[in-house]
Amino acid sequence: GSEENLKEALDDKISLELFTFAFCETPVMYNKIFNAMFDSSDYMAAAGEDEVNAYLQSEIIDQGYIHVCQIFLKTVDDEGEPLPEEDVTDAYTKAQYILARLNEGVDFFELMDQYSQDPGKEEYPTGYYINEDSGSDAPFFEAAVALEEGQYSGIVEGTYGYHIILRLPAQAEDFAEEVCWN
Repeated sequence: GSEENLKEALDDKISLELFTFAFCETPVMYNKIFNAMFDSSDYMAAAGEDEVNAYLQSEIIDQGYIHVCQIFLKTVDDEGEPLPEEDVTDAYTKAQYILARLNEGVDFFELMDQYSQDPGKEEYPTGYYINEDSGSDAPFFEAAVALEEGQYSGIVEGTYGYHIILRLPAQAEDFAEEVCWN
């Protein structure tokens, strides 16, 4: 389909899977076809690493993506139901402790590995690329956008729990791995 058809489908709230397929998996399929036709196993070498990185970097900027990691402590169960008040209080106390450790200079990723309950941390260990359209929890997104690269947030209360967010530099190679080729 055309770009117009894709926009119409997205306007009709077609699933994120379709969006991911159209913008991320389709380039992978084109890459596989290119490799089969031209016997090239490296899209970066075939297209030119500098050209691919420049294109991806422009996509990051054009689409307003930012790169973030989080330490997440949940306040709801796996079905989205609120945890008992005692568990919510414990999660907030733990978030305060983690923030204090960060302020003491403890490595964010060390604390993330130790404490985060983010269900996506195994699949996305270097964080997420998000933009206004990525469906992030509003308080999370607003806090993330307000950060400078290398800065971490305070405790952000979101719909599903408490977040401590680290804003990372947006890199073309990471963007390709996390958004398009994953």
